[in-house]
Amino acid sequence: MKAEKTLLPAFLGLLLAATVPYTALTASAQDVPEPAESQSGGTSVAPKRSESDELKLLKLNTLLHQDELRALPEIEQILKNDSSEMLKEKAVFLLAHGKSPQARELLEQIALGRFNPAQPNPAVQAKAASLIRLMGYGTVSTPYPPTLAGSRALTLDVVVTDKSGRPVSGLEAKDFTLLDNKQPQTIFSVQPASGIVARPDPPVELILLIDAVNAGAVAINNELEWLHKYLQGKSGAPLALPTSFAILTDTGIVGQDTPSRDPKALEGYLDRNRIGLRALKNSTGLDGGEEREMTSLKALQYLCEKSSGRPGRKLLIWISPGWSGISDPVWLGSQKEQQKTFDGIVLHTNSLREARLTLDSIDPTTNIPDSYYKRFLKGAIEPKKADYGHLLLQVLATQSGGQVLAGNVELPALIDRCVADASAYYIVTYNRPPAARDDEYHEIEVQVQKPGLKSRTRTGYYAQP
Repeated sequence: MKAEKTLLPAFLGLLLAATVPYTALTASAQDVPEPAESQSGGTSVAPKRSESDELKLLKLNTLLHQDELRALPEIEQILKNDSSEMLKEKAVFLLAHGKSPQARELLEQIALGRFNPAQPNPAVQAKAASLIRLMGYGTVSTPYPPTLAGSRALTLDVVVTDKSGRPVSGLEAKDFTLLDNKQPQTIFSVQPASGIVARPDPPVELILLIDAVNAGAVAINNELEWLHKYLQGKSGAPLALPTSFAILTDTGIVGQDTPSRDPKALEGYLDRNRIGLRALKNSTGLDGGEEREMTSLKALQYLCEKSSGRPGRKLLIWISPGWSGISDPVWLGSQKEQQKTFDGIVLHTNSLREARLTLDSIDPTTNIPDSYYKRFLKGAIEPKKADYGHLLLQVLATQSGGQVLAGNVELPALIDRCVADASAYYIVTYNRPPAARDDEYHEIEVQVQKPGLKSRTRTGYYAQP
């Protein structure tokens, strides 16, 4: 974080250079000259919008230094009216330098999409989230709702299902018990939520990933056919969740920047992005398996980083048989390799949580999922216990609170089953216990005190002191 802060002055200068010199922000609004008179006696018409925006920024900056609390309503007014996008973004930039708790709270509300939700502004929202990370406000986790629970607050998205697997709504805080490392914890809040409403708060989006690295040509062709049928089966009606595609090949990962509820638009994206055959040089054997695993995990990390700046919950459905895992690094690897494996487990476990991303795995090559992964579901507590199996797709999916499904002729139904998780769930917040060491593993269990119901959420996390 220190390195980020040393780069801040240069970044701020670049941000403001377009209309206002950085040094000019220290000037008083009274020092701004009046519009020049033209030779014909009238005032110059050279850009009124630019002069007006510059004057507003100078006045706003002065007011922030003199009386920050009086400046906040001015910023809110700029964001709500028909001001230029540049003025809005720079007003948010000035807000990020506020010192008061009220300024920090307003910045967080903007980043979370809770400010003026009737007129969402993704560009301004992204700018606020970016500034929060850049300024090093470590207590703010933008994908999650704001909380007053404290600096060790941990928020979970919890799905509760009945015996038939359908999500259950209508539960209250008293119906939940939370264990952290098998010790009961005080639950700070329980908020019912649904992503399948007109204006979900918080928002939920769906990412469908087509994996051309770990699946063969026949499986990919079948996948694409079923995905087209899935979209066509909606009969032109809007999808339940804003949806985007990501396509993983051995040359990297590509995807849509903006999710859509329009099935035809998504079909068009698939048609424009044909998927070729896998071209990994070592596509078979031990080396090929390791190469595919590394390509896949890099793609997962990319999606986590890309998602972490967006508010709300994300469901990532990874359509793939997954990658193979080489078991028992005690036999295959040195102590250094064990530490490297453990570091990778910590990275991906925490990245999924910080991005508020639930990973679902659907294997389209079989009707029966392989159960080999289940031996690695218990989290690795230290490097010597780390195994490559802890990084299997199905393991990461389960540990993120997602589902592990399989079906080569039921792909549309399985996608709908994953999407149903967004129809009714609970946002549960508690204060995690302090950690005694770096990367200390904590197992999480959420119990529901009603017969016939069970919960699904993240199974653990790695904490810092």
